[in-house]
Amino acid sequence: INTDKTKVNELDPNAQLTTALLQLTDEPGHHIAYLFAYAGEPWKTQKWVHDIINREYFTTPDGLSGNDDAGQMSSWLVFSMVGFYPVCPGMPYYVIGSPSFEESVITLENGKKFTIEAKGASEKNIYIQSATLNGQPYDKSYILHKDIMNGGILSFVMGDSPNKEWASSADRFHLQWGYKERRIKKSFTYSCSASPSYQTQGRNFQYEKEAVKIGKVIYVE
Repeated sequence: INTDKTKVNELDPNAQLTTALLQLTDEPGHHIAYLFAYAGEPWKTQKWVHDIINREYFTTPDGLSGNDDAGQMSSWLVFSMVGFYPVCPGMPYYVIGSPSFEESVITLENGKKFTIEAKGASEKNIYIQSATLNGQPYDKSYILHKDIMNGGILSFVMGDSPNKEWASSADRFHLQWGYKERRIKKSFTYSCSASPSYQTQGRNFQYEKEAVKIGKVIYVE
């Protein structure tokens, strides 16, 4: 998030959500409302997810504000109304938003069920006051994929004003959760050439290179 107030706050989620900078009709904007959780302010994610649902989605023939593109618009809506969203595909967690239903049940491929409860959820009660996972206090603004697959109950108590203490401390969100790093020595060969050459703007391009590189591999645990 841009902290230089003398510049256009183009990376500030709040600025994008309140101005014409936000594009809600396609994939590039779907994650923005959930970025507040990464910054330790999940109540803002709750507010904006609810606002986007009400502002951009309707039960009419033109109820989607953009092309569904094989389901990207409607899947954002389904995830967000259930209560969480995969902000970064491939990472083993989902960021919690503001559940719209008092109860949602996911039937898993392993035969188990994962239930999301939102006690007191309503048009006004959009803010999470507290949460439990399988009866134990839960103070994180994300849910792990493995916790969902294990089955159980994620239960929220909802209210009409934000609880700024819930899931807001610095250690409540680990961007690299579930990942490890290891150093490797990798030999690689790559080329970029055309036959006989690639020409653009009056320039010819032919490129080949071999190198040994020390890098990092990040993999799911």
